[in-house]
Amino acid sequence: MPTVTGTRAALAGAGPRDAKRSSRSSTSRQTTLRTKTMQTKTMQISRALPFAAALGLVLAGCGQASLPEAADGTDLKACADADCTVRVGNGAEIPLDDEFGMTPVQITISGDEITCKSTDGGGSSFSVSASAKVRSRLQNISIEALGIKGDEAVVKITP
Repeated sequence: MPTVTGTRAALAGAGPRDAKRSSRSSTSRQTTLRTKTMQTKTMQISRALPFAAALGLVLAGCGQASLPEAADGTDLKACADADCTVRVGNGAEIPLDDEFGMTPVQITISGDEITCKSTDGGGSSFSVSASAKVRSRLQNISIEALGIKGDEAVVKITP
């Protein structure tokens, strides 16, 4: 005679009362599984919340709430030796010593990009455009925008 196992076995040889008991235990197991699944999902969500909050803070910082400190403030003359970190506004002109062979560097800020233009005094002009944290070479000097916000930027100039 074939052997029947599990719920079928209980139902095969059991009376109506036993079938109800087996049905209740099956329903109970399903409820337990649903409860455990919900608990697992709740745990996954609660574990993800700190990450989501941190991500929100990082993304909020993408627009850069404030500009970094400028060691030389807004004193553009501090850049004459091509060694400064200054805060500049759109339209600023940064003077350089004659030894660099360049006219003052003209600054244009548009969105998240800064453009630096100059001439060599002999008619040749040159310019570079970059976003924040990109170092560019402009003739005899290196210029890096440390931060850009609105119509202001903090730039670092090195020989």
